[in-house]
Amino acid sequence: MSIRFKLAATMIVLGVLIVTVLTFVMASFHRNAFVTSRLEASQNAAQAIAIHIDGHLKGLARTTATLATMPALKGSVLASNAAYDSLDPLEREAEIDRLDKLWRAAIDAEDPFLEEFLHNPTADLLREQHNIVDDLFGEIFLTNRYGAVIAATGQLTNFAQGDEYWWQAAVHGGEGRVFFDDRGYDVSVGDFVLGVTAPVYHDGEVVGVLKNNLRILDLFGEIIEHYSPLYEPGSVQIARSGGLVIWEPEQASLSTQVPREVVSLLGTETTAAILADGDGRGSLFAVSPIVSTTALSEQAFGGNEEAADQRLGNKGENWVVVLRTPGEVIDAMVQAQRRQFLITGFISIFVLSGLTLLFVSRSAKPISRLVELT
Repeated sequence: MSIRFKLAATMIVLGVLIVTVLTFVMASFHRNAFVTSRLEASQNAAQAIAIHIDGHLKGLARTTATLATMPALKGSVLASNAAYDSLDPLEREAEIDRLDKLWRAAIDAEDPFLEEFLHNPTADLLREQHNIVDDLFGEIFLTNRYGAVIAATGQLTNFAQGDEYWWQAAVHGGEGRVFFDDRGYDVSVGDFVLGVTAPVYHDGEVVGVLKNNLRILDLFGEIIEHYSPLYEPGSVQIARSGGLVIWEPEQASLSTQVPREVVSLLGTETTAAILADGDGRGSLFAVSPIVSTTALSEQAFGGNEEAADQRLGNKGENWVVVLRTPGEVIDAMVQAQRRQFLITGFISIFVLSGLTLLFVSRSAKPISRLVELT
């Protein structure tokens, strides 16, 4: 074998060894850099989704509060209050209790007693608002200062609302505030519901309460789909900080939990980490709180775990966006880049070896002729 071929073969072998060693050294370094970059990108994506959802919640709060200022609604509240103010406290309590029993005894919305509340001018006005986005609004209803229903778009579970936690949260000791009611599954709506409750004011005094129960899940789906280029092939969930999942694709609301290892991340901070998931494999998790559901919000947020008209309500938790990228997805991305590096390296070796062989061949010709002459 000629020296030029030996030289080329030696360069190829050495090149393959160097590229292989460098590939695995760089792959280890690159994986760490890639995971760090992916953690940051996932955290930013989770935060972007949380901010978008938070913006919609704030908009729903403003819409409900604005609706509570409508003169027609305020007029019906003041008229109802005047009627109940004419009774002494014991008579008023007895009257509300009597009407509550009649309400609960009503079989359906066609009951003549319910007609008075479901088809009066105020109820018709609320229904007009409901019909604007009927796939979002579950029901809207109005009460006076004593919690007695004045008007509603549909049959509610009860007439007397004054002892409900959400009603008292909206009145807020007479100061009034918007309250988000994470009801869980609402019996009268037949769906997962977020209630938005706003006080009705007159001359700076809380004189009534308006409640808007919303089917919020489709809105979540639309928002999250908008961000799919940022998180796919990962997945997104909306969960309570206790771990119960409110929304995820192709799953019934409140039917699944985030992996218990992830619950420690859920809270009021945006963060990301590699954790073992329910399958025992490491996955990347990024979480970001939805601010309107935390103590940092101007609006109050809460719920009641269980009641006659609801199930699986909030237990003092906030909502969190949870973004998961499975470990095998990250490994596949790293492997793909490793293969690309190897292929590029080997092609470079063979190209350089060919050029070297050509150079050696041309350079050796004068030496060969000199040897022949001697």
